[in-house]
Amino acid sequence: MLTAEQKPILAGLFEEAITEIRTRHEAAGQKASGKTSASLAYEVTDMGGKITGRGYFATLETGRKPGATPKGFREIIKKWATDKGIQVEPYKYKTDRPHKYTEQEAGLNRFAGAVANRIRKQGTLLFREGGRKDIYTPALDTLTEKIRVSLLEGFSRLIVSDLKRL
Repeated sequence: MLTAEQKPILAGLFEEAITEIRTRHEAAGQKASGKTSASLAYEVTDMGGKITGRGYFATLETGRKPGATPKGFREIIKKWATDKGIQVEPYKYKTDRPHKYTEQEAGLNRFAGAVANRIRKQGTLLFREGGRKDIYTPALDTLTEKIRVSLLEGFSRLIVSDLKRL
């Protein structure tokens, strides 16, 4: 059980870890809309605490493996490309008749469809390259060590205090 003294220390350590993760995520060029970074949060309870994020947060280091994709995946890819500022080649229609999409929209649709299909069949480039261990792993390793040291110091003070009372 955490003491009243330990809870703010743990909260501060969690805030440091989240800041480091966000910094590394952005430095790696992974930030698009900012929703993934903004999803990071922590909770401290009497029994400990945890850091949480979007359900697929681990893919920041592992990438996405091939397989089934969520409904509307092409739209998700379109939003990602737009948020990242990726410029796509407009699609040049071969007829003069009215079309449902502008040439720019058609180009974005084709791009998003191709990317979604590639991810579905082969996984993301990060996955294909074996992933990385520099987005959240170092921050969590540091957090674990700082918590260990902090708890040991706290327990040492308690033991010394108890011994002095004898």
